[in-house]
Amino acid sequence: MTLNYRVEELSERTWPDFEKLFSGGGGWNFCWCLAHQRGPHRPRREFRTRAEVSVQNHQLKKKLVQQGQAHGILVYADDEPVGWCQYGPSDELVGFLNSLEEDRERWRITCFVVHKKYRRKGVAGFALHAALAAIHATSLTTVWAAGGQPSVRSCPT
Repeated sequence: MTLNYRVEELSERTWPDFEKLFSGGGGWNFCWCLAHQRGPHRPRREFRTRAEVSVQNHQLKKKLVQQGQAHGILVYADDEPVGWCQYGPSDELVGFLNSLEEDRERWRITCFVVHKKYRRKGVAGFALHAALAAIHATSLTTVWAAGGQPSVRSCPT
């Protein structure tokens, strides 16, 4: 069976699909992809449960989307959101900020989410290619991807 995927940028229009993917209980429903956007984690004593964290993160992510300060790719299969890749400029994704001068021209790829029914079916790769294309369209060519060891790779021109 061949799966046909399509992608959409995160926006106010696609926000309900982002909510659907992230509220499905796949283990990321408390984060809302804010760990790298917010910077250092808040003290544990501020939030006793994941549910408390989820409410605040959900509200903050929605506000950032409304302000155009959250970038990402949603992947769809049969019009259902099944995957996500977060990307953005260094001033938006400050969780790995080393030095502002060093990172000014870099964009980051920091997070992937794939619905459990679609894992190992190419969703993350599809999302990655779409994110790189979106970054390339900005005319910036250096991307930093979060992972085990930091690495920098230039987009092909």
